[in-house]
Amino acid sequence: MLYQLYPGFLATRSSVLDAVLSLPQQVGQINTITAVGIEGTCDENPIVLHGIIQHEFDYPLSFLFGRYVDEGHCQEFLISVLKLSAFFEITHGYQFAVAELTCLSPLKTSLKLQLGCLYCVDHWVEPAF
Repeated sequence: MLYQLYPGFLATRSSVLDAVLSLPQQVGQINTITAVGIEGTCDENPIVLHGIIQHEFDYPLSFLFGRYVDEGHCQEFLISVLKLSAFFEITHGYQFAVAELTCLSPLKTSLKLQLGCLYCVDHWVEPAF
């Protein structure tokens, strides 16, 4: 899936994406058929996010663009927001997901422990010890 997202919007919400998008890049050799620009500036040379599943990326984007009203308490949605917010250092998304998952009553203790260890949510890990 190819996303066309405004880099300034992403950079203001994620310190990792801010750093990635502000790295100086050299334009490689120009292809004889089309001029390929800097990574992420055209469809022919996108930024590839290896290891990130499309539906997991869609959920944090929905959150960032404010289209999560109906999905706000869906466990899969919240875990994806937590995972990628931790990875990309999206503080608001991380805090939102932790708060919502904490209130989610059917969340199993074992899952809370696992997520707490993976994403440094201490108050989910402490009761296990």
